[in-house]
Amino acid sequence: MGLFTGNLFLAVSNRHTTRALLDEARSLRYQLSDFWFNHFNVSHNKIGSKLLYQYLPVIENHMMGSFHTLLSATAHSPQMLLYLENYNSGAKREALINQAEAEANRQCPTGMANRRACIRRVTTHIIQAHLHEITVNENYARELIELHTFGQGPGVEYFQHAVEASAQILSGWSINWGVHDSFRFRPKAHIEGDKSLFVNPHIYIRSGGQEEGETLLRHLAHHPATARNISNKLVRRFVSENLVAMEPLIRRMTRTFLSTGGDLPSLYRVLFSSREFWSTDSYRSKAVRPFDRHVRMARSLGIKVDPA
Repeated sequence: MGLFTGNLFLAVSNRHTTRALLDEARSLRYQLSDFWFNHFNVSHNKIGSKLLYQYLPVIENHMMGSFHTLLSATAHSPQMLLYLENYNSGAKREALINQAEAEANRQCPTGMANRRACIRRVTTHIIQAHLHEITVNENYARELIELHTFGQGPGVEYFQHAVEASAQILSGWSINWGVHDSFRFRPKAHIEGDKSLFVNPHIYIRSGGQEEGETLLRHLAHHPATARNISNKLVRRFVSENLVAMEPLIRRMTRTFLSTGGDLPSLYRVLFSSREFWSTDSYRSKAVRPFDRHVRMARSLGIKVDPA
């Protein structure tokens, strides 16, 4: 869902509309914000008005840095964790551990001989007996790979196992609910153990709690498939949907992405200074979205908008 389609929070729409109409000097920044909002999409219907409004700064405050920084900001955001339901991934494991610890304390009272060994034996027995009940949510892991980083299409190779491994890596990534909702890692909800993603090149991540997820994001953010996917999407949005004709530009952008560590301003410079972007053929072939058409019309008519 785009930023200006569907049943959206009025204040969000007004904020972006006013910015687009009043400040031509910042119109490119608005366009980039809208692009990244669509790339790291969340739904108003799923997360509500307050969180949607708070999500916009997550995008805008990081879209002029590295892609890894932007990806990490969205991955840690309550909005993304709630929208794709990763916040409760591994909850059954956490509940099972709490149950096992309570039972161990009952069977192994304070003061008994070899209490530590008793607790270890009881908790291990309970957890092993219920391991088959432990599941993780794959929604975010799948979107992280298929949409946010690698993408889908010819030349993109990954397997269901990579999604499953990523879901385990990200188990325990949750939300600290409060006045200022924020990221929270829940160790008991995390699936422990080393993980491997059989992609090219292969990604191996050693067991390490929250750091597993941080390592995964770094690998995915700097992967060649991600560089290609982001370049494709930027070209499709700002230049032309004929990606075959745009292949030379896409290759230049991909090389820039990889050589700069995913520095987004460097990527923007290659895109917006390219002969393809300034080509008359590209300009005429690019469909104008309804909202952008309205903005152009308002500017041409000299319409002013009260920022209040």
